[in-house]
Amino acid sequence: MKKRIPAIILLAAMLLSMGSCGSGGNGNNTDTTATNDTTTDAAATTDYIDTLGEKDFGGKTYTIIAAPNNLISILNMQSGEITGEVLNDAQYNRDKAVEKRYNVVIDYPAADPDNTDKMVTNAGLAGDFIGNIYIDALCEGTSGMSSVFTQGSLMNLLDLPYLQLDKEWWSNLTYKNLQYNGKMFYTSGDLAINSFIGAGCVYMNTNLAEKYGVDENTLYKKVYDGTWTMDELYSITKDMDLDLNNDGKMDCINDFYGLVLEANTLTSNLLLTSCGVHLCDTDPDTGKLTVNLGTQNVVSIIDKLASEFQLIDNAGDNTNLFDKNFKLDKSLFAIHYVESSLRRFRDMESDYVIYPMPKYSAEQESYVSFLNPWVKAFIAAPIVQEDKEMTGFITEVLEYMTVRDVRPAVIDITLKGKALRNDDSIAMLDLIFDTTYIDFNGIYNFGNSLGVVNNAIFNDKPYASSYAKIESKMNGALDDFMSMFE
Repeated sequence: MKKRIPAIILLAAMLLSMGSCGSGGNGNNTDTTATNDTTTDAAATTDYIDTLGEKDFGGKTYTIIAAPNNLISILNMQSGEITGEVLNDAQYNRDKAVEKRYNVVIDYPAADPDNTDKMVTNAGLAGDFIGNIYIDALCEGTSGMSSVFTQGSLMNLLDLPYLQLDKEWWSNLTYKNLQYNGKMFYTSGDLAINSFIGAGCVYMNTNLAEKYGVDENTLYKKVYDGTWTMDELYSITKDMDLDLNNDGKMDCINDFYGLVLEANTLTSNLLLTSCGVHLCDTDPDTGKLTVNLGTQNVVSIIDKLASEFQLIDNAGDNTNLFDKNFKLDKSLFAIHYVESSLRRFRDMESDYVIYPMPKYSAEQESYVSFLNPWVKAFIAAPIVQEDKEMTGFITEVLEYMTVRDVRPAVIDITLKGKALRNDDSIAMLDLIFDTTYIDFNGIYNFGNSLGVVNNAIFNDKPYASSYAKIESKMNGALDDFMSMFE
């Protein structure tokens, strides 16, 4: 496999960034199984922008509508000045380079994080220009960008000139799964910085790994050769659970687990897609969207996941406790999203490493990292555009430069301890970022089909019969959704 930008180049770029910041089952079509092949020509990664040609936009303003994320320290925008913070400064330098080369001003107007979707919707309905691109969460179809789409206030991204959404610097799996009937209204990519934190992954406590005889380098090798699987993870953790306080029951704060996770629909989506299952597909004969979660193959995968991933006592003090368990060295592994490295595990005393979600089997073509739709990781264009050429051109340049110049800064703030100095840890994040996946059902949960999956995996509910009961409702919701692309 040829990565977007080889891990060693990312490491070099990261070190340069650090030195310049002040004091401091169904399978997928793209083979993204990790390898040690870093044969991509470094020079080739700098040539693409030159092929676009020179442009002079006469000092016009390119506006990015991006609501800040109040929960975590990573933002989809820079502060407007060099601050010494590595991620901010990488974005600032990227923007200034684009402004200088193309005679354009990049602007991030203040936006209300709770009402950004309403602002974009109202501007579209009124026929007013509000910005060139819009970055937000999709929110499982209930609000955010998905509600802007249902109100008809987003334009078809495939109509923007220069935008090459099928190229490797964009999210390839997202490109394949978020378009229908020749239209695509939102995508994901590095330009939405929060896309980095929305991908699913596996954390391993390296202090505990040494104690339990689990070699992190052996697991890296398994990732590289494609044998990092659900069975492998289960075989390591299945006999580790221990009732430390001898009260006859297991709970997330007082006892030890081999693996902890949140038992909710997002996690069941994460597990199922990691096994190569598409939550939604396009029928090759009719061209229509279809949900095929009732096949014998999918039923078998769900049964296996239900047998390997347990519901644990995970609630207390009005919060979810799986992260506290992992931070307290009371679990070897944790499954969540990359955002936990910033929001949940940043002050963790023990070191950890990050691996991609395991495949269902070694034969599965690709690792898959489900992208959390509640993260502000998605990019769209408001329907009213004053200069489509500028919107398409500058968006393409910014996305490419973010992959090349900003991603190393994200790696810098995501990894901690010795992992930051580990080429393999950087390669793992690179793999995770390059295999992000989401589809329409992962956003809209047609007919509560994903709730049925969740109940089967974590609550021992019968799957096949439950799925059959909602299939008609699910197909009706799918038909209604497809009508919005006519």
